[in-house]
Amino acid sequence: MRLRSGTGKPPPASSSTASRSTNITSSSSSSTLSSCSTSTSTSTRNSRERPHAHVKRRLVVRALGIRAIMLLYAVGMDVLLPDHDATGVYTFHPPPSHPLPFFLSPFTKWDSAHFLSIAQDNYQSLPSHAFFPLYPFLLRHLALPPALPPVLVAVVVNVLCSTIAALALYELTLLVEREGREGGGGERRRRVRKEGGRERGRAWWTAILFLVNPASIFFVTAYSEATYAALSFSGLYLVTLASFPTASPYRTRLLPFLAGSLLLALAGATRSNGLLLVLPLLLLSPVLPPVLLHLLPPLPNSDKARPALPPFLLLLLDLILRAAACVCVILPYLAWQYHGYRTFCLSKEGGREGGREGWCDARIPNMYNHIQETYWNVAFLNYWCWKQVPNFLLAAPA
Repeated sequence: MRLRSGTGKPPPASSSTASRSTNITSSSSSSTLSSCSTSTSTSTRNSRERPHAHVKRRLVVRALGIRAIMLLYAVGMDVLLPDHDATGVYTFHPPPSHPLPFFLSPFTKWDSAHFLSIAQDNYQSLPSHAFFPLYPFLLRHLALPPALPPVLVAVVVNVLCSTIAALALYELTLLVEREGREGGGGERRRRVRKEGGRERGRAWWTAILFLVNPASIFFVTAYSEATYAALSFSGLYLVTLASFPTASPYRTRLLPFLAGSLLLALAGATRSNGLLLVLPLLLLSPVLPPVLLHLLPPLPNSDKARPALPPFLLLLLDLILRAAACVCVILPYLAWQYHGYRTFCLSKEGGREGGREGWCDARIPNMYNHIQETYWNVAFLNYWCWKQVPNFLLAAPA
C-alpha cells in the first residue's frame, strides 16, 4: 500500500538538527546570563566593600597623623612655655637608673603622675585608689623589657587605643545610620544601599570630630580616656549590632552581645563612669526584636524569619541576658569599692592611713566618692561656683 506524498514521513534531518541547536543555544545563553548576573552581583558587592575598606584605611592614617601632630604640639609647648607652678600637686618620679627623656616630660603631669606611679610602684596611698586598675595594669605588663619607661608605653597604648576608638565609632555610626533607614522591605533596603556613600560621609566626620575634639591631649598623654573610649565604643558597636532586627537570626546574636557586654565591663574597670554603660544594655537586646517580629504582623516585602521559640521563652531569655550583662558592667566598680574597704577599713595598716574616716562607717561605704570629695573637691555641683566663671568663659567655644 502506497502512502500519500507528504504523510507519515519522518521529519527532515535538517529540522531536527536546527531544533537541537536552538535548544543548546538557548541553554547556553541562559547559563551565560546567569553567570553574568552572578558576576555582576559579585562585582557590585565587592564594589560596595572596597570603598568601605578604603575609608577605614584612610581613617587609620588620619587618626595616626592627628595623634602625631598632637604629640609634637605637646612637646613643643612644653619646650617653649614655662611649667605651671602647681604647689602640692603629686608628681611622678622615675627610678634614678632610668632617667626620663625631655620629650616625655609633658606626659607625666597631673593625673598622669598617678597612673604612672601606680604602674611603677602599685597602689601606695588612699588617693591613688581613685584611679581604676585596668589602665595601670596594662602599662605595667606591656612595659617589656622592664627598662622601657612606662610613660612611653602609655603614649603608644593611647595612640593605638584612640585609633581603635575612632574606627569603632565610625562603624557604630554607620550601623545606626543604615539600620535606622532600612526599616522597610527589600526594595527600600536596596534603595538605601545605593545611598551608602552618604552614611559613610556622616560616619567619617563623626570619627574625625572625635579625633580633633578640644580634649584630644587626654587621648595621647598617660590618661585612661583612650582605653576607655576604645572599649566602650567597641562594646556598644557589638551590642548594637546584635540588637537590630535586620542583623541576623537571634541565635547568632548572642555571641556579639556577650562579647560587647564583656568589653563594656572592661570599660567599667577603666573608669568610674563606666557605670553609665548599663543604660544602653537596658535599651538594646539581642532577643527582643525577634519577639516583636513574632507578635506584630509581617511588613510588606519583608524577608525576616520568625523565631522558633515562643515569645514567653524569648522574653525570659531577654531578661536573663540583660540582667547578666548589667551585673558584668557594674561588678568592676563594686569589686573596687570592696577592695578599698578591706584595705583601709578592715586591716590595721589601712585603718592607720585611712583613719576610719566617715566613709568607712557609712551605711553604704563608698571609697571613690570620699576620695573625690576630700582630695579633689569633686562632688555634685561643687565645681559650679562664682570663682569658676573665668574657666566657664574660657571653655565656652568648646
